[in-house]
Amino acid sequence: MRVCSRYPEHDLSGLGQSVSVCPHCGSDIEDVKPSEAPPEPAPEPVEDETRKQFPQRDPEPQPVVSSLEEGPTDQNAPALPEPVLICEKNPHHDISNRDADAIMCPHPRCGGALIQLECEKDVRHDVSKRKPDQFSCPVCNGPLVRPVCTFNRTHSMVGRGPGQSVCPIDGHVIERVPYRPPHKPPDIEQPWPIWLWIRQHWQALAAAIGGVALIAVLAVVVIAIWPPEDRCARNVNGALNAATRRLQAGISAADASRLADRELECKFVEPALLLLRRAYEEGDAGAARTLGRLFDPTLGQEVVGHQPPNPTRSVEWYARAMKGGNQASRGDLERLLSWLRDQPESDSPEMQGLIETAQNALGGS
Repeated sequence: MRVCSRYPEHDLSGLGQSVSVCPHCGSDIEDVKPSEAPPEPAPEPVEDETRKQFPQRDPEPQPVVSSLEEGPTDQNAPALPEPVLICEKNPHHDISNRDADAIMCPHPRCGGALIQLECEKDVRHDVSKRKPDQFSCPVCNGPLVRPVCTFNRTHSMVGRGPGQSVCPIDGHVIERVPYRPPHKPPDIEQPWPIWLWIRQHWQALAAAIGGVALIAVLAVVVIAIWPPEDRCARNVNGALNAATRRLQAGISAADASRLADRELECKFVEPALLLLRRAYEEGDAGAARTLGRLFDPTLGQEVVGHQPPNPTRSVEWYARAMKGGNQASRGDLERLLSWLRDQPESDSPEMQGLIETAQNALGGS
């Protein structure tokens, strides 16, 4: 009969002969004859400061490690490998220069905890032989696990020896949880040299360059043979409707002036007048000068989209342009004033009033 040397009441049924440590408390297992009474429990040892901080409790029964096969104890069996320590935050950090009792990664600016790794299928497998980027057992390719304390998962396993199934801090039973490596940190990601990348992907790169070149050639051919768009193919009503929709939707002074110039190039004067008025209302004094030049009798066909001469409207728009700060309209208004004075009917009351308006806009000269 096999009993726990510390707590005989612990259930050890189902354990193989090769198991020599109680899975509940980590004490040694003793073989007693069935006729013998179980030994008296040993007196409780004096607890140190660490055990006072983490009080002892009877843990839940834990499953037996499947890798420990049943059978007689073999004194010549190979010893368990030393636990493998790696940095939890970055498993590629070199921890060989750490202090013997350090539980944190010695890498500068890391601060990751040191954790243990072992094979999930068989704890006797030496996982220290794995490659740096291999996170599976190098012997059986099984998943890796890490031991954690069932009482406090933050307890360090640095002091845990080979095959020890209890926490080295408080003596509680440990459990083995799957190890999931973190994402590869930026400080170990080394970009490939450009020449190596080109050598490995030259076929795809050549195909991409060829495709882009073919598309560019086709685009040039299409542009060369495609007939240019005739912006003036619309009729004046269509242009007027388009301008009205743009004004209703809202348009800036700069956009209104630009669209007005396009309409004047196509001799669509009515939509151009609407757009120029909106541009002036939005603060574009240059639009007022353009309106004045459209009706200026001294210019005639020199202006694209020139309207029937109307000196009154021309003087009015030149005056507005000057008031808005457009200095170029001063020369236009002076030229128009000289023309008005040279007219035969300049002595008429109507012409005298127009001359006086122009003089007032120019500052009384």
